[in-house]
Amino acid sequence: MFSARALGGRLSQNQASVTTRSLYCVQQKRSWQRLPVSCSRRNKREADRIPSWSSANKQKHGFSSGGPSESVARKLRSGAKSEMSVSDEKLRKFKESGLQFPEFESEKVSQAMVELRGALGVEADKFDKETLTWFLKSRRLDVEEAKAKLLAYDAWLEENQFRSIMKEDVADMAAKGMTEVLPQKDVLGRPVVLVKVAKHYITERDLQDTKRYCVYLFQEAVKQMPMEYYDQDENSVKLSFLTVWDLRNFGTLNADIPFLKFFIDVMFKYYPKRVSQVLLIEPPLVFTPVMKVIQPLMGKYATLIQTVSVEEAEEYLGYSLPYDVSELGSSSWW
Repeated sequence: MFSARALGGRLSQNQASVTTRSLYCVQQKRSWQRLPVSCSRRNKREADRIPSWSSANKQKHGFSSGGPSESVARKLRSGAKSEMSVSDEKLRKFKESGLQFPEFESEKVSQAMVELRGALGVEADKFDKETLTWFLKSRRLDVEEAKAKLLAYDAWLEENQFRSIMKEDVADMAAKGMTEVLPQKDVLGRPVVLVKVAKHYITERDLQDTKRYCVYLFQEAVKQMPMEYYDQDENSVKLSFLTVWDLRNFGTLNADIPFLKFFIDVMFKYYPKRVSQVLLIEPPLVFTPVMKVIQPLMGKYATLIQTVSVEEAEEYLGYSLPYDVSELGSSSWW
């Protein structure tokens, strides 16, 4: 049974109580109603029992009588991502559904930059121009707020030894195939961080290693952003990134509240406004208590979270997900 401690350490008493009770109820309710898409994670017999689960969808997810469909098999063999065309109307909708970025007069930005460098003194040499610009704009050109954020960010990097994380430092985590920065950007030109949540087990993970890998991926996503866009407010969205959390096959053993709290802290405190949108792919009922914890922590930015189907997620990306649902393994319900 999940305890309040296992679910998050510093959760409030009410949050921990509600979350623990919710998980208990989900665990005990053997006959909850499952959406057809949830059954795509089980075996062929279960899929066959649901009339609304079309033969086309069964074939797409590898339930045809002859095994995985040829298109799925071909994608698994080659890792190819089929490109998709997106209308201007959808591009506008996608942009409006994410974080909005204000525009600033270039003269005011230049003046604020001079003031920020002066306020930081010798500490300004620790940051490149792009980092100074981003923190300044994220604070709406408030020099004192930007200074405080930058110094806190620098101290956090130093204290946790996050300043220069090398690829070899996180090789073991990367080899697990749970999380990655995709090689292709989404339709808005944003880097994409993909998380296959069902491959993450709270009973097996080392929290500090997971945190380090998370920061490494943030850093890698930022490296994908063109430096010239820092002076172009119309391209500010391309200086943020999209996070996609694939929740198919999610079970209670995949619920990691301590890490989620860390992720949200990183978003707000140390990489402000870098995450402009969060997609949750097909969250099952068992994810509901976790969502009840996340939403209050996100505050007003909870509106950035979008629950989507696989097809909708691929529209945001502009290409097919580079893996099949079978790669996620079986659900860890208990």
